[in-house]
Amino acid sequence: YEKSDFNIMVDTIPSHAGLPEKIKPVDINLVIDHHKDPPNGGFVGQYINHKAGSACATVFDLIDELGYSFNDDIEQ
Repeated sequence: YEKSDFNIMVDTIPSHAGLPEKIKPVDINLVIDHHKDPPNGGFVGQYINHKAGSACATVFDLIDELGYSFNDDIEQ
């Protein structure tokens, strides 16, 4: 594990993440989620919740809003 300058959590919130002791404390800068409960416990980062059915749908919306698209002809 190496500490990063910018940490993102998707489909979970920091207070429920169950982070292993070896990486605590970790500052979470961005949370993308679809759960009803917002982050708490001193979270000071950016929280994105489009109230979608899944975090994946929120990520797709963000990609779409930024003007990016997917190409079915490309395999990765």
